[in-house]
Amino acid sequence: MNDFDRTKRPQFTTEVVEEDYSSSPFSASQTQSVPEPPVNEPQAAIPEPMIETAVVTSSGKKKFELPHIRNFMFIIPAAILVGTMLVVAYVTRTDFVVREPDTPSMQATMPPLATPEPTPLPEIVMNTYSTESYTFKYPDTFVLAECDSLVALFINEDQDVTSLCSDESYIMSLSEVSGVPDYLNNEELVATESATIAGEDNMTYEIKASGSNIIYLPFLLAEQDYIFTLKDITYRTTFLDIVTSFTSLIDMTVDWNIYENADMGYEIKYPEDWFLNENLSINNDQPSTVTISKNNDDSRFQKLTIQALVDIENAPITATEAVSSTRSLAGWDETPTTELRSISDANAQVIKGYFEGVWNVYAIIWSKNDLYQMVWEDTANRGSELNFEQMLASFSLL
Repeated sequence: MNDFDRTKRPQFTTEVVEEDYSSSPFSASQTQSVPEPPVNEPQAAIPEPMIETAVVTSSGKKKFELPHIRNFMFIIPAAILVGTMLVVAYVTRTDFVVREPDTPSMQATMPPLATPEPTPLPEIVMNTYSTESYTFKYPDTFVLAECDSLVALFINEDQDVTSLCSDESYIMSLSEVSGVPDYLNNEELVATESATIAGEDNMTYEIKASGSNIIYLPFLLAEQDYIFTLKDITYRTTFLDIVTSFTSLIDMTVDWNIYENADMGYEIKYPEDWFLNENLSINNDQPSTVTISKNNDDSRFQKLTIQALVDIENAPITATEAVSSTRSLAGWDETPTTELRSISDANAQVIKGYFEGVWNVYAIIWSKNDLYQMVWEDTANRGSELNFEQMLASFSLL
């Protein structure tokens, strides 16, 4: 057990002891007066050095402070406030877009407008008129009548056809004539434009008669003279369409010569008054060449050249390359036309166009391992086009 004696502990009392502070060095009786500092002339302010100053607190302790530091103490709470606002703005940030106030739109309240569809052009229906010698097409808006010496086209459907022939109110006509009529020798006739009839180019002539212009188009077909006549030039376009649809049904090759080449495997007809030359090759790598020309000279016009390659590999590929290279030639005045045909049950492509001002036709024919190429050259007016078309149609594989 602890021998601690409670009687020996120090005793505390509540007796108030008054102390005498009269002898204190800070008493009022002993306070000395401090003389005032002498007044000096104002001098330029000299910045005080940053020297720590000791301040005695009421508890008797020393506290060191920097001069003027208390003048900037307000910055601390201001910085804290600004930082807090930035943090709050970052946490609760929202992208705001300034936009103009909505205004009512007239378009939104109006129903959509229907897109107008283009009015389709009326379809022109063509009728066909044929004889033993020729055929042509004409619009169904015309009435055709076979009169004594001509075929006439009218636009009046109310009258009887027989009465139409008697009053000669037709718009255009086609007539057979013997030789050149006297009215075509009129000095007032003016050549206007060229039109192709059955592969031949023919010139139209225009004359003013009875207060209106009349157009005549004379042409020759199988030793027979014909004349197309237009009495109302407001139908000029329709007239030319009818003229260009004219096709001969006469076989002009009945009395033609026949050239046959058994080694090259083909035959062809040509006019009896034309000239033929052969340049046959014994080497399969070189084509055999045959020329048929209207004139027996070195002229390049009205001349048909035929080249043949037989027993070659990949004839269709070679033909395709020939077509492509021909169309790509730099001398074409305009892009040539290409027509796919069947000639003597063989595939063929016919390329037509003006090459350096000269009318050119290339016909490339291929069958199995055989390849044939025809080249036709003619003058710009294509005067013998019908002869070429007839020769091409007569080409036959053996």
